[in-house]
Order: sequence, then C-alpha cells, then structure tokens
Amino acid sequence: MRHHRLSRFALLAAAALPALLLAGTARAEDVRIFENAPSLEQLRSIMIPESNGALSRRIVLPHANTLPKSSVQPAAAQMPVAPAPVAPRPQPEPAAAQVPAPAPAPAPAPAASEEAPAPKAGVVGFRINFAFNSDVIPDDGRAFVERIGELMQAEPQLAIRIEGHTDAVGSDAYNLDLSKRRALAVALYLVNNLGISEDRLAVVGKGKTEPLTDDPYDAANRRVQFARIQ
Repeated sequence: MRHHRLSRFALLAAAALPALLLAGTARAEDVRIFENAPSLEQLRSIMIPESNGALSRRIVLPHANTLPKSSVQPAAAQMPVAPAPVAPRPQPEPAAAQVPAPAPAPAPAPAASEEAPAPKAGVVGFRINFAFNSDVIPDDGRAFVERIGELMQAEPQLAIRIEGHTDAVGSDAYNLDLSKRRALAVALYLVNNLGISEDRLAVVGKGKTEPLTDDPYDAANRRVQFARIQ
C-alpha cells in the first residue's frame, strides 16, 4: 500500500510540478556532482548553507583615523608654572590664566553589523550506475541515497525534490519514463528503508532535457539530483 501511495504521489507530483520547480531548478553550473558519497557535513553545507552561522554576518570595524584622540594632555600643559619670586623686587603680575584645551569629540558609535545576503542552497548530483533499462538501485549506489536519508533524519524540516536525468541515447519518451522510474526508486528507498515521510519528497523525471555537459550523449549526464524545496 505504501508503494502504491508513493507511486501515485510521485506521478501527481511529476504532472503538477511546474509551479514547484519555480522554487529553483538549478542551472547545470550550480550542481555539485559527487563520484563518491559525501560526508554528512559536506551535504549539509551545500543543501542547508545557512546552518553555518559564520557565513551569514559581516562585521564592519571603524577606520583607524576615526578613533578618538587621547584626552590625556601633557602635564606641562595642564598646570601653568608661576614665576619664582625675586626679593626685594616687586611681585610680578600673575600670569594670565591658561585657556583649557577643548574637550575631545565623542567617540563614534561602533558600526552595526551588516547582514550579508542569505546563502543559496545548492543542488547535489550523484552518478548512480543503474543497469541498462533498469530502475533498481545497485549496491554501490545505496551509500549515496542513505547519506541523503541521514541528512533528512537529522534535519526534520528539510524537504527535497528528487530528479532523474539521462543522456541523449534513446527517444525522448523512453528517457523521460526511465528517469521517472529511477527517481521514484530512490524515493521509495528513502521511505521504506530510512523512514522518511513521503510528504517531504517530490519526484520528477527530466529525461535528457538538462544535460550537464556540452555533449548530450556524454555518460556524465546520467545522474540523480537532489534539490531542497524548503
């Protein structure tokens, strides 16, 4: 029953996804392709970049020439020295009172922190070597999917779109169907093996419409991508 519900969910998502895709299908140059399963922290830094607080703020310090001058004056300038009396000569007139130095200008207020633009979440792509015309995840491809599942378990607010992509070998219809089946297989693995709620997953097949390289027949275009949708 769960397989049926998710299959129906996936087909509806693929049919109704244009509005959802406006939230950000990345250009090819925004995709990080991994040949081996990345670490959890690598994955988090790409898909949830705001989790690194050090990247979100920039501190502006005042320039050196704006710092206030010291208010301490030389001792000789603070207290006038009276001339020594000479007897029996008449006492000289007292020296004119020294005009006090003007008070230093108040120190400028520290510059406020400036908010930097929020970092943009990236898209992760894995080369899962499915067998020809197969949507069964191979043993050496499970580590990729399980790493995505680990991130979703650690970040319960994270929802993702799973995209299947092919090269240009074969017809448009064939590649579109194959890419949908492979993306759905990945979603089912996340639900059935890692306990991820199907409500946090959207599935779409892209076929051969978004190649990564200039050569659409390049095997590098065969991949599964994961994009954050919230």
